[in-house]
Amino acid sequence: MLPRAPAIVGSMETADAVGAVCVPNISTRERQKRLMAGGVQAAVVLVVLAVLLAMRANRWWRLALFPIFGGAAAGYFQWQDRT
Repeated sequence: MLPRAPAIVGSMETADAVGAVCVPNISTRERQKRLMAGGVQAAVVLVVLAVLLAMRANRWWRLALFPIFGGAAAGYFQWQDRT
């Protein structure tokens, strides 16, 4: 039988106050690297998208850009959230 998790005592205001403090776990230099990587990936996606549109390629080829766009978004959000 698994032990039960302890109950959280307190109001939602207490939980919000505890979660409000965020200590960055990466340095400023690493944050800049992630922002730069996200920007480069976003630029690559836009260039390839423009080429695909100019060539009038089948729209399914654009689906291949989704993982690159996801990587760009991840880099940006990691920079923004300092994680």
